[in-house]
Amino acid sequence: MNGPRLELPGRAHFLFSVAPIGFASPGWVRTAPWTLDAHWPQSPSLIWPADRAWTLVTEIDFDSTIIGGTQNLISQIVADPGIEALQIPEGADLTWDADEPNRPTS
Repeated sequence: MNGPRLELPGRAHFLFSVAPIGFASPGWVRTAPWTLDAHWPQSPSLIWPADRAWTLVTEIDFDSTIIGGTQNLISQIVADPGIEALQIPEGADLTWDADEPNRPTS
């Protein structure tokens, strides 16, 4: 895989430019520069638009995706009935058993 990368401790990210709407279509997996097999796509770990108005981060070791933005943006996401979303404070625990509404019962 060729192209620019962002090297972080323990992680290497491929950098590319695409409008966020590009991920609304299921076909995005065929054009992502890091996809080796469209049957096993890996979603982007970071999405950060050029205007820096918001950011989306998915940590591969956790089961959550975090969206940072204005209070208005977060309120709209949390209120959307089609999205499972919860407003969390900065520094929230994202480990597997910290999700109180979905915590395993055993």
